[in-house]
Amino acid sequence: MKALTAQQRLHVAWCVRAGILSPDNAADAIGWGARLETALIPSHREPVRPRRSEELNATLLHVQILKRELELLQKERNSPEIERQRLIKRARILTVETAYEALKSNRSQVTATPPPESAPTLNSNASDAAEAIRWKPIFESLEIAAAIGSIANLLESQKAHASHSPIRRFGTLDASLCMLWSGVKTEESADFWEATRVLDVYKRNLVYSARTAELAAQSYYRALGCSVEDVSVQQLEGSAKDWISFDIRAGDRCIDVKNARHALNGHGHFVEHCVPRFKKDRTSAQDVVILGILSEYVRTPSDYVGKPQIVCVLGEVTIEDLRGTYRWSRTRFGRILDLRGLWKPQYVAGWLFEYPSDHYSSREAGVLAVDPLLHRILEAGGKGGEVPGWMLVLCRDDQLFDGFAMESAHRTMISDLRSIQLTIGLSRRSLYVYALGLTSEHLARQTNPAEDLAGLLNVLEIVAPWGSGSTLLGLHDPQSYVEHLVKTLTQIGQAVLEKGLELTGFRLTHPAILIGITSQGDTVTLLAYCGGWQSIPFKARCGRAPLTLARHEHCPGCGHLICDNCGHCSNICPECEPRQSTMGRASSDSDVEAAQEREPRDPEYWDA
Repeated sequence: MKALTAQQRLHVAWCVRAGILSPDNAADAIGWGARLETALIPSHREPVRPRRSEELNATLLHVQILKRELELLQKERNSPEIERQRLIKRARILTVETAYEALKSNRSQVTATPPPESAPTLNSNASDAAEAIRWKPIFESLEIAAAIGSIANLLESQKAHASHSPIRRFGTLDASLCMLWSGVKTEESADFWEATRVLDVYKRNLVYSARTAELAAQSYYRALGCSVEDVSVQQLEGSAKDWISFDIRAGDRCIDVKNARHALNGHGHFVEHCVPRFKKDRTSAQDVVILGILSEYVRTPSDYVGKPQIVCVLGEVTIEDLRGTYRWSRTRFGRILDLRGLWKPQYVAGWLFEYPSDHYSSREAGVLAVDPLLHRILEAGGKGGEVPGWMLVLCRDDQLFDGFAMESAHRTMISDLRSIQLTIGLSRRSLYVYALGLTSEHLARQTNPAEDLAGLLNVLEIVAPWGSGSTLLGLHDPQSYVEHLVKTLTQIGQAVLEKGLELTGFRLTHPAILIGITSQGDTVTLLAYCGGWQSIPFKARCGRAPLTLARHEHCPGCGHLICDNCGHCSNICPECEPRQSTMGRASSDSDVEAAQEREPRDPEYWDA
């Protein structure tokens, strides 16, 4: 076989650009098949030119068809999907052309008249056929890699992004609604912007943030293609009472928007949303969907009017989602992991939300493409350890999955994740709970969970060559709840073993608090967050998170973890206030009083 043609070199370059062929392999590929010095053959003996076999003709025709299809794709308007199709077509052309050259060279060697035994030969082991055969599996792997990359992009392709700004600018109507929420009555002709000045800055920011979240939620659902009705404004019109149960109607679904602002030191990882109770639509009796919104901590009220506020949509959750998660965990992990903290009446943690299926524009198409590709890999002799773990998780054919050989621990993890997919569905919350359960099992056996936790991330992570970064099984987690938890649990597991703690059970007493139970029945806090307040540099809940057994000390008075930022441990601990005073973070008496008054409606928890 001769050196790669210009067109083949272009295909290789595109594969390097996509990240599925390394530059070193590309350079090796481009230099292959260089013309060899031919053996000295007497001039009177011309080699017999073999006739093309049917297989050769069919392979050549296949190459020509693929090239024509690529030409047509080149004329299409550029888009991510068209670019993916072009790359897959290029990889396929490389594979089929290589097969053609291998067939041609092998046939030539078989049918051509051999040279005399006395004729010298040079480097016969590096024949064209051998080179073509050597590169054929490489190009086949290249084609499979391109197909895997295409599936990855289909899985993570989004119809709407997590970051959204309000559907329109904040106006007088919104100010009127905020005044109503604050319990302040004004004349119909009053200037509502002036009227809101009767509220302190804290309260204005609170209600402005809540209304901004509702407007951003409307923007999000319209991006999904839903018709959206602003139900909250019924409070001003007095025409209906739907607003008592939910804030917006998206298509035929009732959405209750719950807004949370970033805690000062929490980085969004352990934000809670105030949900006094899960509701039902009075007309249809269907569960109202809770939509979680995470907003920035804005301290100047005028910013809500003068600057576009961008919020993060965390996803949706219903009461049935929570019940399903609890039931699955109880079935899989038994009494080792107690999730009754999920039922804390007023709060839903950010990790419990998940995006609706409409959020992903091509996820189902990506999942459907997994099984055919796995069949092809299995037929080529692939093993389970060589296949991306996420493909095995998403495989819908049980017999196909069973056909892959893999280590026992790897099979158990994949099977667990497949069980989640079949029962409650893969989601941010189910992956989060699985990581908690995996760690609990290890520590109950007094073994280190680090290897399995690292393996879990390796199975979950999908790196899409045309995308931006990576996802977990194609699911978006904009605040990286699952990844941060896995890293935190790895540290906690190591610390538990080093301290010689014998833990027999684990309890989630709060969506962000994990307690270990010793063999003597005592409890030890493993994971928490700071619920204290600080007045420096300004008045706000501290929210430091996560606090862990690995990096923070336990208070000798109450046993809670001590915040390294503000010194808080527990509101009822006598050692808390003196410690905070020593650290210079204590709130004044008036601050504490105000905190007690606002406790369920503080900067992080607003239920409009």
